[in-house]
Amino acid sequence: MRPEKGLMVEEIRDRIKGSSSMIFTQYSGLDAQTMDRLRSLSRSKESNYMVVKNTLLKRAAEKEKIEDLGIDFKGSTGVLFGSGDAAALAKAFVAFEKEAEAFQVAGGYLDNNPLSKDQVKYLASLPSREELIAKLVGQINAPISNFVGVLSALLRNLVGALNQIKEQKEKAS
Repeated sequence: MRPEKGLMVEEIRDRIKGSSSMIFTQYSGLDAQTMDRLRSLSRSKESNYMVVKNTLLKRAAEKEKIEDLGIDFKGSTGVLFGSGDAAALAKAFVAFEKEAEAFQVAGGYLDNNPLSKDQVKYLASLPSREELIAKLVGQINAPISNFVGVLSALLRNLVGALNQIKEQKEKAS
């Protein structure tokens, strides 16, 4: 292998090590402006988009002891190396796929498991980490809010009863 290719394999390998998820794409026919939008989208999602040669990606994966990436390598391949929320990342790129016809999500890799194109789309349909946390906090907060409401109603009723007793005593005297 030529030294340049060896360096590329090492760079891909380093990105594989540093990422918690990968999304594989086919991008043949994308113009430069769309590719810039894609790279900008990837940076905003704490990820890195890289165009790779299929053979170099396979070699880097083999060196990282990844036997199956779960996709059929044909044509121009791009890899999105993600380190943030995988669901939010998948959601953004599945949406990008809808607006750029030449861009297609081909599959993914998450937690040492290959993902098919359909599994990546399913992952995109899941709520993001922030949404799940907000729902959890709401569920935890609901009983506390109900308890506070019950206590305030009891106090309101007590004050009302005391006022009625006071009024009755004033009328009696």
